[in-house]
Amino acid sequence: MTPFHSWSFIFKTHNKIVGSPALNLVGNTLIKGSGMLFDGASTLAETSLPINDCLQDPGQCSNGFTIGTKVKFDEADMSYKEPKFIVDSGARSLNTRGVSVYILNGNLFFELATAKKAWKVRA
Repeated sequence: MTPFHSWSFIFKTHNKIVGSPALNLVGNTLIKGSGMLFDGASTLAETSLPINDCLQDPGQCSNGFTIGTKVKFDEADMSYKEPKFIVDSGARSLNTRGVSVYILNGNLFFELATAKKAWKVRA
């Protein structure tokens, strides 16, 4: 199965990460090793997706949902007392739909919310 969305964080072009759709880079993002450095405040990547997109509403994913990524955290990341988002399209409650991946108190969390159900997993 071909992915609906995919991005490679090993190069950028005109403050964009090529992909489907392109991600707009905010701030002075740095490429280091085999990835890109983001602090989530002054440097981040963002895009807009249609409301019926699987990332916006996982309940629309008729063939299921899969997300894969390789991330590396430094020691400071382990002390975050507020969620620091890696991916976020709005999974907060049954009132919102989407996917959220974040780090909090040294733990990695994955949340997925549809119109009928919400899940939260700690890695």
